[in-house]
Amino acid sequence: SIEHPAVLEACKYLVEFHGFEHRIIPVSATGLVDLDAAGQLIDAAVAVVSVMAVNNEVGTIQPVVQVAQLARNAGAIMHTDAVQGAGWIDLKPLCAAVDALSISGHKLGSLKGSGALYLSAKHRFVPLLHGGGQQGGMRSGTENPAAAVGIAAALQAATAQREAGLGASFGPYLVERILKELNAKHPGSVQLTGDPEHRVGGIVSFVFPKTAGETVLIELARRGVLCSSGSACAAGSTDPSAVLTAMGYEEELAHTAVRLSFMRTAKENEISQVASAVVSCVSGLLS
Repeated sequence: SIEHPAVLEACKYLVEFHGFEHRIIPVSATGLVDLDAAGQLIDAAVAVVSVMAVNNEVGTIQPVVQVAQLARNAGAIMHTDAVQGAGWIDLKPLCAAVDALSISGHKLGSLKGSGALYLSAKHRFVPLLHGGGQQGGMRSGTENPAAAVGIAAALQAATAQREAGLGASFGPYLVERILKELNAKHPGSVQLTGDPEHRVGGIVSFVFPKTAGETVLIELARRGVLCSSGSACAAGSTDPSAVLTAMGYEEELAHTAVRLSFMRTAKENEISQVASAVVSCVSGLLS
């Protein structure tokens, strides 16, 4: 229920134009896939299961390996959208568990519009694009070597940074400082969204119950902090975050959400400045 529109809209297309049935697995209040519900929904009638590795708005890490086992037991193909996980979690266990895994280059600091798809050799996949038979017949059309090399280099660099622990403390630092300082000044003025334990460090999301989320974004922008109220793909939308509403947040509270994201190459002083800006901004609005 909290998948990226790239997956949800593809499912809607299959339902509307090809007669498929679409089953949606619910999530907990922290954005974790409900494994019990998944076990009930994934049966012999299911062809494909798709669960994202990391939620793009709240940073919750999903139990992809466990869901993949449920899919395998039911005879279904398993895909995971690992766009937000690349560079933050180890992709090797996921590749060993799933049949297909997709990542995007720009999330790793590579070229926009570049991406990579891992496909298991256990299955025969039919290409969507036909022509000259490039890329082993899986995707015809002239390749973009610069994009391919760029995403490979970016993934290699991001993996090395993860293994070295670069930036690992940034997320926990932001969470601890913002929650501590704001709740000390204004009790109940901030809540962390997403799972407090199963999360990546590069995405931090809060709701500020006593504020207007759009006002917080404007005030943070004035302080040099560029962030969003949800997915960057939904920028400009007046609707509350579909992810937060799927997690059980009421629309009014979901409208106060602020999402902060950064790469491992961020500087410690930049993260500290962001924390100070959030505390100062929200405190000013509540005073």
